[in-house]
Amino acid sequence: MANEDRADALSGAQSRAAADQALAELVEQQQRTIGQIETITRHAQHVLAAQERLADAEAAHRLTHLRSSMSEEGVGSAAAAEADASPLESLRLARESARRVTELVDPPTH
Repeated sequence: MANEDRADALSGAQSRAAADQALAELVEQQQRTIGQIETITRHAQHVLAAQERLADAEAAHRLTHLRSSMSEEGVGSAAAAEADASPLESLRLARESARRVTELVDPPTH
């Protein structure tokens, strides 16, 4: 009986040591996984910020192009100030400009 008690005590200590080692390894793996998730999250935030900057730059470029084409077509305060401008032509240009601005805000999907 004494040998069985000694064997149980020894195996209990060994199993506790093995369980402690397994727990330590799991905690270490969990910390590595959390670190990887944080790294991926930071990268995703950088990608989203870059996409926003690109979209902003593209919209600014399109608006600049629109403004310049409107100036070339005579739309704006200078065109409105011209006394000999045709009201129908001014309306057509205004509608065209509004259509272009609408496309910039809500571009058509292809």
